[in-house]
Amino acid sequence: MNNEMRAENYKGYEIKILIDENPENPRDWDNLGTMVCFHRRYSLGDKHSFASPEEFQEFLKEAKPPVVIALYLLDHSGITMRAGKSFSDVDPGQWDSGLVGYSYVTKEALKKEKLSAQRAREIILGEIKVYDAYISGSVFGYTIEGTELEDSVWGFYDLDDCMKEAKSVIDSVASKIPIEAWERRYIVA
Repeated sequence: MNNEMRAENYKGYEIKILIDENPENPRDWDNLGTMVCFHRRYSLGDKHSFASPEEFQEFLKEAKPPVVIALYLLDHSGITMRAGKSFSDVDPGQWDSGLVGYSYVTKEALKKEKLSAQRAREIILGEIKVYDAYISGSVFGYTIEGTELEDSVWGFYDLDDCMKEAKSVIDSVASKIPIEAWERRYIVA
């Protein structure tokens, strides 16, 4: 399978952006939010002990977390997740979508991290965006090939960030003065 997304020649080096075939699940990271999902075919979000969506709703009523964001899943030739608005709210033709769960932050987490509810919401929205990249297969890596450099790095959850990083590596290598030139310029015999 060809997993190449983009190729570019940059300063004499060949950069290839590829799909990361084995990305790390971002829900294994140290996340601020807790993502609770219910789906009959997919194991999504964080591991939890809620037996049903109704049991989770009772938890929300009792705990009253300061930040709760609804999660919607579109399951059509792959899956994708979005926060806050149903896919059918945006596009009424999306009948194969629906509420799949919630991401929330506890009062204790806000206090511990010294965050406002608004800032916590922004962080959770970022976590959801990264998780969507993971479940939709939009995680990337790059390879660089050239005369002085061969490199590859994986685990970018944004295509543009991946390309920027690859170019940054090349810029860093290209800006270095060779040792011999440095010696001629700065060492007085």
